[in-house]
Amino acid sequence: MQPHSIDTDNLSLGEYLREIRLQKGLDLEAVAEGTRIAPKNLQAIEESNFAALPAEVFARGFYALYAKCLALDPDEILEMYFNQVPYGGTTW
Repeated sequence: MQPHSIDTDNLSLGEYLREIRLQKGLDLEAVAEGTRIAPKNLQAIEESNFAALPAEVFARGFYALYAKCLALDPDEILEMYFNQVPYGGTTW
């Protein structure tokens, strides 16, 4: 379910989320307020800086919350996360 006209083949998950956020006219502070995720963690997500994120269980929660905030399917976003995270991620 990707109704947004963004070519995800050439974007990292972080770039994709940033593009959706910008299309919706949201800044990081608004997303931080809506999700209660610290702006530094949102920035790490958008930069695909997995090493800067906390433990994976928290990172998965952050991605799911961010997806919901952007009206995206959290399961699809988590699938993208598991496909891109360098340490392979784990299934839940």
